[in-house]
Amino acid sequence: MAYKFQLGAFVASGSITAEDGLDAGDSNITNVGNIALDSISADGNDMEVELTDNRATAFVFKESTNLYMRFDTTNDSEFVEIHQDLQMQSGTKFIMPDVTSGKILVADGTSYEEVAMSGDVAIAAGGATTIQANAVEGSMLNNNIVSGLDDIGAAIVATDEIIISDGGTIKRTDISRLSTYLADEGLTVGNNKLTLDVNGLGAAKTTVAQADIFALADSAASDVTKKITFSNLEDQIFGNVSSQASIAAGGALSLAVAAITSQTEMTGDVADADELMISDGGVLKRLDFSVLRDAVFTDVSGDATVASGGALTIANDAVEQAMIADDAVGADQLASNAVVNASVASNAAIALSKIDTNVDMGGNFTIGSQADDTATFTGGVTVGGNLTVNGSVTSVNSTTINITSSFTFEGPADDHETVLSAGTPTADTTITLPTIAAGTYHVAVLADATTAAAAAVTAAEFALLDGGSSIGTTALASGDGFLHNDNGTMKHTSINKLADFQADDGLQAASGKLAVSLNNLGASKTTAAQADSLALVDSEGSNITKKITFSNLEDQIFGNVSGDIAIAAGGAATIQANAVEGSMLNNNIVSGLDDIGAAIVATDEMIVSDAGTIKRTDMSRVATFVGDNLAVNVQNVADSGTLQVGVNYFSDMSADGEDTVTLPASPSVGQSVKVKAPSDCSTARFITIARAGSQLIDGAASIRLESPFAAVELVYVANDIWRVF
Repeated sequence: MAYKFQLGAFVASGSITAEDGLDAGDSNITNVGNIALDSISADGNDMEVELTDNRATAFVFKESTNLYMRFDTTNDSEFVEIHQDLQMQSGTKFIMPDVTSGKILVADGTSYEEVAMSGDVAIAAGGATTIQANAVEGSMLNNNIVSGLDDIGAAIVATDEIIISDGGTIKRTDISRLSTYLADEGLTVGNNKLTLDVNGLGAAKTTVAQADIFALADSAASDVTKKITFSNLEDQIFGNVSSQASIAAGGALSLAVAAITSQTEMTGDVADADELMISDGGVLKRLDFSVLRDAVFTDVSGDATVASGGALTIANDAVEQAMIADDAVGADQLASNAVVNASVASNAAIALSKIDTNVDMGGNFTIGSQADDTATFTGGVTVGGNLTVNGSVTSVNSTTINITSSFTFEGPADDHETVLSAGTPTADTTITLPTIAAGTYHVAVLADATTAAAAAVTAAEFALLDGGSSIGTTALASGDGFLHNDNGTMKHTSINKLADFQADDGLQAASGKLAVSLNNLGASKTTAAQADSLALVDSEGSNITKKITFSNLEDQIFGNVSGDIAIAAGGAATIQANAVEGSMLNNNIVSGLDDIGAAIVATDEMIVSDAGTIKRTDMSRVATFVGDNLAVNVQNVADSGTLQVGVNYFSDMSADGEDTVTLPASPSVGQSVKVKAPSDCSTARFITIARAGSQLIDGAASIRLESPFAAVELVYVANDIWRVF
């Protein structure tokens, strides 16, 4: 190994190899071309890479012509450009400035913004995106929603499921319900298949309508089955009815006149047991004459009634004066005390001595008939009841008037009085009305108490209510009081309470003063409503503080979202028409729906691909299609072949004429296998149908077809059991 020691710059025309490393101390290595190295390590200090200013490729990471990263220091447009996939290792995170849960990155034309997702799609913390319930509508579905799915790749079984609209609600149902839905009159369901059932041809009838149709064999047309209405059949029967009655088309029966006129004439009186013919609501019945008679009597009412059998009764109070003759009542007909006040004529001259005044007078009475008539009582007058004086002036020449309880002033109406009461005095009290100038005055009253304390307000204090004193100090101090009306009650309250009352959001009261309090700016919020306002400094308006609604701020962020999803103003995310394709659908799009929970009905709907276009159809069309297009699997089978579910036929037999075929190895209960032999099948050239595994065919391991065009159907009815039909 050779060593060279040199002061100053060293210039080598060839390469330099430093086997034990190259240490430049703290000096710089400058003006270097390419450096080939394995790694760069720090010497214990911070590492710094100084880039050249204003260069598009100031710093580049590449491998040959493959560019990985480029640092652009071009003035006013500096950026770092990544040219290969940016892969995050397990356990590491890609962190943006706003790390609010449930936000996504949306391009706005120049960069990616973090925005909240809403509307038809929501994103959870962790990134799980969920299409909201009822968000996917018909217009969003791509036409390949059916054709773009994987084919089922096997025969449909009873537990397979389809999507169906249950009265407008998307649900799932299994195929077995289709058979139940399709089965109607004359059809029953067995093993999820449809079978003809004559006993199921509608409900039994006990009557026949005119338009009902019967099936009949037309003897005049080679016994071809035709239909005939009950009306036509009935009219053909009625047509030849004659004699005393005839029946017209439709069943109307007419009696001949001779059917009545030829009967024996009744000449005597009608007896109770005699019978009549009557129509009871359109039904002909017989009626005893006694029943008819009593029915007539029952309808008699008013002043008299007639009972069954004919007994007539006059009702109480029914006979009035007009019904009685003038001489019908005499003195003998008057009962004791029968003459009462109402029987006495007006102005009758009756002596007062004959009148008992200690009785109910029967109403009001008047003494005297003139305004100047007077009644004088020498002695005292005691009125047991109320005393009413209707004159305009009542004069009382008494020194003392004793009023036991209260004095009542009657108002314009009897139900409005003013009561003057002294309460319950405990000592003699004198109240003197003030001597004041002429005029009309009103006495003030207290509404709450009758105590002396309540009436102890001085005249000066009363005068304050009318502004009757000069204004005092203009300076308010803590603890000063003011008079106010508290919902109808006058109260005296500290002036400090005004600050307490006025303090609200952003203000607080202290010692009767108001101060701004940011901590008192309402309740805290964890979410922002669309109409909420935020404060901001307007950089375009001399940095004046202004407000902006959360809705406007959000809309500015959402505006440029595009692709399969658009976010409208307000944040509503909408899946675009034809955006949802088959590959986007989760397998639970059927199993995750509510089961229809009932039999399929004709108005239930399902999704169908109409030549590549997604449409809906109701189940009635499915029934029509199934009925018009019922088909089974058909196979041309040969010797040593395996039979399939459906139809299996031989074109011809093998040369040795001993052909053998095997039943399916894994059939399902209810599946059917049909086998048809060719024309050359015979006892000498036969077809053996053999079981698979441990299956049995009507208890046997195999059966044979031994005649031309022989055929057989085998149905798998239970595990390992085939039955021949």
